[in-house]
Amino acid sequence: VYRHGSPVQAFGIYSQERPASGEFLEIGAEGYLEPPALNFLVGDTYVKLSADGLGEGTSAALRSLASALAARLGGERSLPAALALFPEQGRLPRSERYAGRDFLGYEFLHAAFTADYAVDGARFQLFLIPSESPAESDRKLRLYLRSTGQDESLAASHSPLHVEDRYNGRLALFRKGRFLGG
Repeated sequence: VYRHGSPVQAFGIYSQERPASGEFLEIGAEGYLEPPALNFLVGDTYVKLSADGLGEGTSAALRSLASALAARLGGERSLPAALALFPEQGRLPRSERYAGRDFLGYEFLHAAFTADYAVDGARFQLFLIPSESPAESDRKLRLYLRSTGQDESLAASHSPLHVEDRYNGRLALFRKGRFLGG
């Protein structure tokens, strides 16, 4: 049982370990069974259960234990609200992730949500970085532009802003209110 500083941080670790496909369960906010393990997320807690060699009843026992633990732990039974901001069309199931720090390799880009997409044969990833305020979002964009050798004044340009990043390739960026995305 791993308790994190917030539900978003717990989701971050869970999302890094969650398989792209498998048997997903309605335990807590989300869970999955990948014998001999059953892992789930509830509130600020990521729970990892494992039982091997108990025979055919193992999966049922894990489900029963997970349901009881989720009920006792309490906490939010939903994924982070920021994930609802991603468009549904073309989003690959369960591709959403959270990076708490150093997103795209930059120390000032933190708390980034991502989702993978496939549209008309093209695969790409969208990201959203929420900030405390529009001014903070603008500051992050300006730091990013400076770090990639771009003119900071481009931050005032209309969206999308196309940037060539030597480490991450070509990115299309936008800033909307307190969000930086791309």
